[in-house]
Amino acid sequence: MPNTAFKRFDHNETLRLSSVGWDAWAEDYAQLPRNNPTYRFSKRLFYDVIDSELGREKGLDVLDFTCGCGNDFGHLLSAGHRVVGCDGSAGMLAVAARRYPDAISHGVVALYYGQAQELTVDAFDGHQFDAIISATGGMAYLTDEELQRVHVVLYALLKPGGCMIITHILPRCLIESLYYLLHARPRAALRRWRTRLEISVKSETLTMYFRSRRDLERILNEVAPADRLVPLNVLTPPFQTGYRLPDRLAGVMMKAERYFQRWGVGLASCDQLAWISRCP
Repeated sequence: MPNTAFKRFDHNETLRLSSVGWDAWAEDYAQLPRNNPTYRFSKRLFYDVIDSELGREKGLDVLDFTCGCGNDFGHLLSAGHRVVGCDGSAGMLAVAARRYPDAISHGVVALYYGQAQELTVDAFDGHQFDAIISATGGMAYLTDEELQRVHVVLYALLKPGGCMIITHILPRCLIESLYYLLHARPRAALRRWRTRLEISVKSETLTMYFRSRRDLERILNEVAPADRLVPLNVLTPPFQTGYRLPDRLAGVMMKAERYFQRWGVGLASCDQLAWISRCP
């Protein structure tokens, strides 16, 4: 039976977008690469990981899972890859479609609508991928059981030799806690440490799950074993804190963060951990 939960996104359809949640945040989210230096800096760190794993090869088929409004498409397209993006927010996909009309018309970008919890191996019309990425914490909204099942399916969607790069938000980000403490917000400093947090996205309440490295290994090692783990944002507070990285510090911070990435320093205390799996 074909997957009826996932479908090719048609921006010409009449869309019923929500006035809350991700649909409502889509326009603002699309502006983050331009307007938020901390978000832009964090993305550069993530792209370092992508480029390191994918090398110089061009023309790869890449799935951007939980792609949002396509903030990562530009980097993937500039590297010469073909992109399939999927998300559970029609509002996010509508913005992505508006940003990349030429790439869509030329067949180098395709968009699919569907909830991560409903993913199956036939969700993308039978396509398999050279690489699968998912960034900025999209997996944090899945329960442990859902997270494991999604990784089983994603791993099965890889071509032989393919690579999966998924970021996970950790519960004990020391630089975030320090930032909040220095700004006299002690409750905010420890909120992630509870590992489960109710948040509001444009007036919609969502549950986030923060998992330690040990938690991730327990859940994922049997279904999508890690080939490499990379820390992201060891010294840089995440953009959600409101921290804006000064331009004069960007170069020094980039060198420091890349050092941590290269040597795997800070895997227990960074903002996000990149879980990298390779299909034999």
